[in-house]
Amino acid sequence: MKNTLKSIILPICLSVIIIVTLIDYVKYGDIKFPQLCIIFALMPMTIEGMKPELTIDKNFKYFRFISIILAFGMLAISLFVEM
Repeated sequence: MKNTLKSIILPICLSVIIIVTLIDYVKYGDIKFPQLCIIFALMPMTIEGMKPELTIDKNFKYFRFISIILAFGMLAISLFVEM
Protein backbone atom coordinates (compact mmCIF):
# COMPACT_ATOMS: atom_id res chain seq x y z
CA MET A 1 0.00 0.00 0.00
CA LYS A 2 2.80 2.42 0.85
CA ASN A 3 4.49 1.74 -2.49
CA THR A 4 1.21 2.37 -4.32
CA LEU A 5 0.78 5.71 -2.59
CA LYS A 6 4.18 6.99 -3.65
CA SER A 7 4.23 5.58 -7.14
CA ILE A 8 0.68 6.14 -8.39
CA ILE A 9 -1.55 8.29 -6.19
CA LEU A 10 0.88 11.09 -5.35
CA PRO A 11 1.82 11.91 -8.98
CA ILE A 12 -1.85 11.94 -9.95
CA CYS A 13 -2.74 14.28 -7.08
CA LEU A 14 0.14 16.63 -7.89
CA SER A 15 -0.91 16.68 -11.55
CA VAL A 16 -4.45 17.61 -10.55
CA ILE A 17 -3.17 20.38 -8.26
CA ILE A 18 -0.96 21.76 -11.06
CA ILE A 19 -3.84 21.71 -13.55
CA VAL A 20 -6.23 23.41 -11.11
CA THR A 21 -3.60 26.06 -10.31
CA LEU A 22 -3.03 26.78 -14.00
CA ILE A 23 -6.76 27.01 -14.69
CA ASP A 24 -7.23 29.41 -11.77
CA TYR A 25 -4.32 31.53 -12.99
CA VAL A 26 -5.68 31.71 -16.54
CA LYS A 27 -9.22 32.40 -15.34
CA TYR A 28 -8.59 34.93 -12.58
CA GLY A 29 -4.98 36.04 -13.07
CA ASP A 30 -4.17 35.30 -9.43
CA ILE A 31 -1.32 33.05 -8.31
CA LYS A 32 -2.30 30.60 -5.58
CA PHE A 33 0.86 30.41 -3.44
CA PRO A 34 -0.44 27.78 -0.97
CA GLN A 35 -1.10 25.37 -3.84
CA LEU A 36 2.38 25.99 -5.20
CA CYS A 37 3.80 25.35 -1.72
CA ILE A 38 2.14 21.94 -1.71
CA ILE A 39 3.56 21.19 -5.15
CA PHE A 40 7.12 22.15 -4.20
CA ALA A 41 6.95 20.34 -0.85
CA LEU A 42 5.65 17.06 -2.31
CA MET A 43 7.62 16.99 -5.55
CA PRO A 44 10.77 15.33 -4.08
CA MET A 45 8.68 12.62 -2.40
CA THR A 46 6.88 11.97 -5.68
CA ILE A 47 10.15 11.61 -7.56
CA GLU A 48 11.48 9.28 -4.85
CA GLY A 49 8.40 7.07 -5.25
CA MET A 50 8.73 6.91 -9.01
CA LYS A 51 12.52 6.49 -9.17
CA PRO A 52 13.97 5.34 -5.82
CA GLU A 53 17.49 5.06 -7.25
CA LEU A 54 17.68 8.86 -7.43
CA THR A 55 17.70 9.23 -3.64
CA ILE A 56 21.42 8.47 -3.44
CA ASP A 57 22.32 11.10 -6.02
CA LYS A 58 23.99 14.22 -4.63
CA ASN A 59 22.10 16.51 -7.00
CA PHE A 60 18.77 15.09 -5.85
CA LYS A 61 19.65 15.99 -2.27
CA TYR A 62 20.23 19.58 -3.43
CA PHE A 63 16.94 19.49 -5.34
CA ARG A 64 15.11 18.30 -2.23
CA PHE A 65 16.67 21.07 -0.13
CA ILE A 66 15.89 23.78 -2.70
CA SER A 67 12.29 22.62 -3.13
CA ILE A 68 11.71 22.73 0.64
CA ILE A 69 13.23 26.23 0.78
CA LEU A 70 10.94 27.31 -2.08
CA ALA A 71 7.90 25.83 -0.33
CA PHE A 72 8.60 27.66 2.92
CA GLY A 73 9.45 30.86 1.04
CA MET A 74 6.20 30.77 -0.89
CA LEU A 75 4.31 30.03 2.31
CA ALA A 76 5.85 33.13 3.89
CA ILE A 77 4.98 35.19 0.81
CA SER A 78 1.39 33.96 0.91
CA LEU A 79 1.12 34.90 4.58
CA PHE A 80 2.37 38.44 3.90
CA VAL A 81 0.14 38.88 0.84
CA GLU A 82 -2.96 37.83 2.78
CA MET A 83 -2.30 40.35 5.57
